[in-house]
Amino acid sequence: MRRIVFPFLVVVIICLTCFGTAVLAADEDYAVTPSGIPIDRLAPFVDVFAAQHIGQRTVGASVAVLKDGELALINAYGHADLENEIPAEVGTVFEWGSVSKLLVWTSVMQLVENGRLDLTSDIRSYLPEGFLTKLRFEQPINMLNLMHHNAGWEDHLMDLFYKSADDVSSLEEILRICEPVQVYEPGKVIAYSNFGVSLAGYIVECISGEPFFQYVNEHIFKVLGMDTTTIHPTQQDNAAVAAQRENIHGYRMVAQGSFVKSATERVYVGLYPAGGAMGTVGDAAKFMAALMPSVGQTSPLFADNATLEEMLSTSYSFGGGLFGIAHGFWISPKGVRTLAHGGSTDSFSSYFCFAPERQLGLIVMTNQNGESAFCRDLANEIFGTYAVPSTSVQMPDTSELEGSYIEARRVHRGFSKIPGLMQMIDIKAIDQHTIDFAGRNYTQISPYIYYNDANKALMHFDVQGGQVVRISRQYGYLLPFPQNIMYVLIGGAIFSMLSVIWLITALVIAAIWLVRKIRHKEKAVSIMPAAKWGLFLNLAGIAVIANMAVQVIKAISYATFAELRIFFINNYVYLICAAVGVVSIAVVWRKGESSKRQRVFVALSGLTATLMAIVILVFEFYR
Repeated sequence: MRRIVFPFLVVVIICLTCFGTAVLAADEDYAVTPSGIPIDRLAPFVDVFAAQHIGQRTVGASVAVLKDGELALINAYGHADLENEIPAEVGTVFEWGSVSKLLVWTSVMQLVENGRLDLTSDIRSYLPEGFLTKLRFEQPINMLNLMHHNAGWEDHLMDLFYKSADDVSSLEEILRICEPVQVYEPGKVIAYSNFGVSLAGYIVECISGEPFFQYVNEHIFKVLGMDTTTIHPTQQDNAAVAAQRENIHGYRMVAQGSFVKSATERVYVGLYPAGGAMGTVGDAAKFMAALMPSVGQTSPLFADNATLEEMLSTSYSFGGGLFGIAHGFWISPKGVRTLAHGGSTDSFSSYFCFAPERQLGLIVMTNQNGESAFCRDLANEIFGTYAVPSTSVQMPDTSELEGSYIEARRVHRGFSKIPGLMQMIDIKAIDQHTIDFAGRNYTQISPYIYYNDANKALMHFDVQGGQVVRISRQYGYLLPFPQNIMYVLIGGAIFSMLSVIWLITALVIAAIWLVRKIRHKEKAVSIMPAAKWGLFLNLAGIAVIANMAVQVIKAISYATFAELRIFFINNYVYLICAAVGVVSIAVVWRKGESSKRQRVFVALSGLTATLMAIVILVFEFYR
C-alpha cells in the first residue's frame, strides 16, 4: 500500500506545482503590458517618455491608461498655452477629432440591441424619402458599409469645418449640402468617409427622434457620468466645457523643438458626429472603461454584453487579413489585438487604443495637429508592435510594384479635387525586397506585405495578373494612379503657366501702348477691332486668375459653399466672356488695318482665353 501511495503523492505534488506555476505565469502576464512594462511601473515610464518628447515633438498632452476597469495612470504634460506658459492639466479640455466616431458606432449598436436598426438593411429605409440624390450604383448601402467606410463616396472638404458658430446649421441641412458623389461600388473600396459616419449619426437621429448630440448626451454621457464632455457642434449642450475650451490653444510643429500657434485654431465641425466631441481625458476614460467591463460586470452602455462583444468583433478584414474593422473600430496590428481610432482637427490630435482581451486601454489627447510621439509611439511602447514573422517562403520581386498611386479617399469633383490629385505617391524598387514609398524604406516581410521599422507601419499589395490592384493600409486603400489623369495634370500645369506668362506679357504690352499714346512720342496707330477683343480677353483673364486664387485661399481657410458661390459665378461669367471674345475675334479678324504685331497679339490672346477656359472646365473651378 505504501509503495502505491508514495508514487501517487509525488505525481499529485508535481501536477499541483506545474499547475500553480502556470497560473502564476498567467497572472504575471497580465501584470505587465503586452510590451513587458509592469503595470505598477507605467506611471514613471510615461513620465520619462513625456520628459523626452514634451517641448521637442509635443506641446501638451493628457494621458490615461486603464487596466481592469481602473485608472492605472492619468496625468497631463506640457502646456495648454505655450506663450503664457499655462500648463496642461487633467481637467484641460481637448478636442477628440475623429475619435468622436466611436460615439456614433456605440449609438448605432444600442439601437441594434433594442431591435430598432438592422445592420444589413438598406439605409434609405431609415432616411427621409429621396434624401440621397447622388448615388450611382444600384447596390444598396447598409450600416455595415458606413462602418467599414466602403459605401463608395468620394471625399468632401467644404462645409466640414466652420470658422464661426453662426455658420453651423442642422445636421440634416449640412448633410444635404455636403452630399458627395458615389464613385465606387458599395463594398469594393475602403475610402474613409466623414460624410458616411455623419450620415450614420443622422440615422440615429431619425430612428430615435432626438438630435444626435442629444441622443449621445442621454444614452452615453449621462449614463457614464461624463459631465465634462460635449459633442454639440457649437458646445451649446455644455457651457462649462465651451468656456474651458477657450483656455487651450492649438499648435503645429515647424521643426523639432519649434512650434507655432495654429492660424485657425478654433473651428466648428459641421459634420459633428464625425469629429465634434471635446472634453477631458478623465471623461474619455469613463467611455473606454465602459467598452471593457470587468469580468462578471455588464457594460452600462448595453443591456447585454453580447452586444458589446458583437461590436468589438471583427466585421471586415482586408489587406490579406492583415487589417480589419470591428463595426467602425479599426483593428490595429500591434503586439496583441487592439482596437484603435485616431483623431485630428485643425489644432488637435488624439488617439484611443485598447486591448479588450487584456483589459488594457490608452487614451492620448494633444493640442497639436499631426502629433505622433504620444499618439503613435506611446501606444507602440505599451501595446508592443507587430511581430515580424520569420519565413523561408520565396518573396516576389519588388519591381512589379513600381508605379504611381493615389489615395482612394479623395475628392473626385469640383476644384477641391486638385490637392488630392497632386498627392501622388511614387513607389520605386531599391532592391529585390525593399521599396521606397514616399521617401521611406519598406521591407518585404511576407509575400506582398511590407513593413517600415521606423514608424511600425505595414501595408499589403494586392497583385493580380502581375498588376497592383490596390495597396491596403490600416485606414484604407491606395489605388493605381490613372495615367490619363497624369496627362491632364501635366497639361493643366503647362496651360496655366503659359496663360499666366502671356497675360503678364499682354498687360505690359498694353501699358506700353498706353504710355506711348499719352506721351505722343509716336503717331497713334489704328487698333483693329480684333485687337480690342484681345485686350478685353486679357483683362478678363487677369480678373479670373485673381478670382481663382482668392477662391483657393478661401477654400483652405474653411469658407462655406455659400461663400464660394460668388467665385463659381465669376468663373461661369469668364467662360461666357471667353466664348464671346474668341468668336468675335474670328468674325472681325479681317476688319481694319493691322500690323503683324497686332495679329500676333490677337492670336495669343484668343489662344490663352481658350486654354484658360479648358483649365476651368477640366479642373472644375465652377463648382
